[in-house]
Amino acid sequence: MTEKVTCTSDADGSLHPVTELSQLSLPPQNLVNQVNLELLEQALESFVDAEEHIKHAELNTSEVVIPSINELRYFGYHITKALKTNDEATQAEELKKAIKHCKRASYDAVELGIISALENIQSFQESFRGKISISSTISDYAGKMQQVEDVKKAISSTPKDDRDDYYKYCQENLKEIQDIYNYISQYEDDLTLALEESLTNKDRLNKAEERAEKAEERAEKSEQRLNRNFKISLFGAFVSVISVTLLAYKLFIAPPQTKSSVSKEDLQVSQLKHPPPTSNLNTHTPENK
Repeated sequence: MTEKVTCTSDADGSLHPVTELSQLSLPPQNLVNQVNLELLEQALESFVDAEEHIKHAELNTSEVVIPSINELRYFGYHITKALKTNDEATQAEELKKAIKHCKRASYDAVELGIISALENIQSFQESFRGKISISSTISDYAGKMQQVEDVKKAISSTPKDDRDDYYKYCQENLKEIQDIYNYISQYEDDLTLALEESLTNKDRLNKAEERAEKAEERAEKSEQRLNRNFKISLFGAFVSVISVTLLAYKLFIAPPQTKSSVSKEDLQVSQLKHPPPTSNLNTHTPENK
């Protein structure tokens, strides 16, 4: 029956504490050639460093550093080959390869850590920049951001083909960048509250402006109605004045009409309505004569 291995699912690292690795003594000398003992010690120290960087990156990014884990797999592969050979040169070559894989594991973990910290800072900036004054809450915010920009410029200007220098600079500045993010993130709740208040005040201001615009529109319409009614009233008054003036003219100023002033047409109409009486002299017939 196969014995159950209980340390394979070590989620929190409690079953594989890194501190215990540094307390281990070197393996018996008969495992490696005497001339390769120093290389073996370097390989073990490199593994401890890589493991520390990986755990640190995982804690700060909440991500599994897959590239670094793969490098440690390759480390184990070369260590196994080194311990299974008695050839001095072959053993030394395998130990050197194991050391290189550990360095790459450390480099990948450090790079992930600093990239993640820079992305977190950028996300923090995008959450509040242009929406609220961050410096009102974090007095030295501008200085902190200048430090971040200096590190970013230095990293971008360091050629990646010289991996040792590049990752060394990243490692030297990783703690500084992470400390800056941890420092500004502690004000996130205060800034979020201030942003909510700012948005609430802005919403109130917008509503007040809308009410003012509507009131202005109502006042403008009311003024238009008053102007229209005034014009109508003025026109009515003008018509009334003209009518009264004409009536007064007819009653008090215009001369009365006389017979001579009666037109021919009026006489014809009057004769038609009232014909003159016929004379009796014209009623005798020839027979009466």
